[in-house]
Amino acid sequence: MEDLWRQHTEEMALLEGSTFTINEAIVTFEFVPSADQKWQCWANNETTNAATFPSPFADVSKETMAIVNGQIGEAWQPWTHASRTVDAAKVTIFPAEYG
Repeated sequence: MEDLWRQHTEEMALLEGSTFTINEAIVTFEFVPSADQKWQCWANNETTNAATFPSPFADVSKETMAIVNGQIGEAWQPWTHASRTVDAAKVTIFPAEYG
């Protein structure tokens, strides 16, 4: 776990110290460790929707992920507990249907 956390921290530092051009906009990243929700999901053994959608936290799709400065709650809606439960149930039937 210690090695994984070290790798995670080093990769965040690489991103945070760089600028990127995304959709013709220059962007930088700032990570706040207490708000790292992906890490929290992993630590809680939760399944995310990232296999279908680029964000495990909201309904960002390939069609809408190009929105610059979009906000969860405004441009995209957070997943509800009910929708996450339905998606999690699909995980058990996927191998049987598509295996």
